[in-house]
Amino acid sequence: MQHRILNFLQSRTFLLLIIGAFALQASWIALTGRYPGAFDENFHFGLIRMYAQHWSPFLDAQPPNAEVYGAVARDPSYLYHYLMSFPYRFIAVLTHSQTTQIIILRLINVAFATAGLLIYAKILRRTRLALSLQNVVVLLFVSIPIFPLLAGQINYDNLLLILVGLAVLWTLQFTEYIQKGILSGRLLGQIIVVCIVACLVKYAFLPLGLALLLFTGLTIIRRPEVIGHYGVRPLLDRFLLAFRRWPVLLLASFFIIASGLFFQRFGVNMVRYHTPVPDCSQVITTDECSAYAPWQRDYLFAQNNTAWERENIITYANMWIHQMVRELYFTVYGAFFPNSTVVDYKTAEPLPFMIILGWTLLISGVIAIVAYLPKLWHDPTLRLFGLMILLYVGILFVQNYKMYVETAVPVAIHGRYLLPVLPLLGVIYFRAYSLLFGSLSIRHKHVATHKDTVLLVGWVVLLFICFQGGGIFTHIVRSNSQWFWQQSSVAQSANEAVRNALRPLIIEEKL
Repeated sequence: MQHRILNFLQSRTFLLLIIGAFALQASWIALTGRYPGAFDENFHFGLIRMYAQHWSPFLDAQPPNAEVYGAVARDPSYLYHYLMSFPYRFIAVLTHSQTTQIIILRLINVAFATAGLLIYAKILRRTRLALSLQNVVVLLFVSIPIFPLLAGQINYDNLLLILVGLAVLWTLQFTEYIQKGILSGRLLGQIIVVCIVACLVKYAFLPLGLALLLFTGLTIIRRPEVIGHYGVRPLLDRFLLAFRRWPVLLLASFFIIASGLFFQRFGVNMVRYHTPVPDCSQVITTDECSAYAPWQRDYLFAQNNTAWERENIITYANMWIHQMVRELYFTVYGAFFPNSTVVDYKTAEPLPFMIILGWTLLISGVIAIVAYLPKLWHDPTLRLFGLMILLYVGILFVQNYKMYVETAVPVAIHGRYLLPVLPLLGVIYFRAYSLLFGSLSIRHKHVATHKDTVLLVGWVVLLFICFQGGGIFTHIVRSNSQWFWQQSSVAQSANEAVRNALRPLIIEEKL
């Protein structure tokens, strides 16, 4: 019986059940969650509607009345809004109900996040992680309360998950070809194109793209015999001949288009403002920028808090880590202040079992990685994941600390920024845990003898913890009537019924 249960828990069927449950939870948020959602949903929806008035993605100047979105014409993170403007145009023809428009766009975002999750599952299958542990990584990922909440809203992070997943998956495939002595120009082209597109969806992808391209380049350099096997001239001839096939011609077209879009934003910004992402006040006036709430917040903090004492970087790092973990496992909703366009955010603390799980994974994972770092380093896949995580998290931390030095306030520290790399971190963690478990099995024979029992107990504990606030359970249990569509009695009553059913089963107080 134990063996059958374990076989099911490590099966693809169980994996699809996990992903299906995630899609249902995100859809619940999309259908019932009050607009605007907490993650700048009104910002993204507003930009989508603005781009729906332009057929070209190129904006010669700041559009009229667009100051509330910052320096729109030079913002490099625009491709999501431009692409989403096309389904919006079609929806707007069918219905003038903003609520219906928002719900349909939200459901498209649920599809984005779910597709990204499926791609990450494919990535996990290309690692040396056991099947059961692959399912554990996915289960832990979808159990992060902030993830389905984000997936059920209009937000460019949902499309970014697909692009990050594709870039990693194709890089792993390219590496496998190189190890077989094959240089795949098609895969290399796909990696470059998807990295360019991802940067235009959200410029925060830049360090991830740098890590992927750096790793790909080093992989080729470390196997010079791959190029030597063909020779440079024959490789060029093969490349030119490939253009007679329509898939390669299509890829080349995508590359030209993506490169043009990339240069139009990042290239022009570098030439004109000497930075790929100029500050709002470099592009439009300070008065105009003041209409953009995040910029105004930072500007006022910098002006008013000049005499405030700043913490040193070590103290800030400790606070930064605590805030990141908290914001992965807490919950939040947004609503407009009365008679204004400013969004008020209300947060609720994580449920006790989930926050304990988060800290346990962080601390034990770091210890396990340090203990088995030499063995982990031998795996090129883990080296790629490690490089991506270090560059991405490192640059994110530096940016946050720079903002803290300028404003004296720890702003923009949000756990959701870590979501694209958390499954990759999970692979490293559980490879380290596997080495630890193998070491214990050798030293303590009874561990190996009762392996199935140990694994089954571990699954039971994990599933129990995930039920104690995983996914949208934290959001529903911590919610009140203000968190859902005010004009829908169905949304109100449905969430109230689920909340009343869950509360007797979930421990809400601190342990």
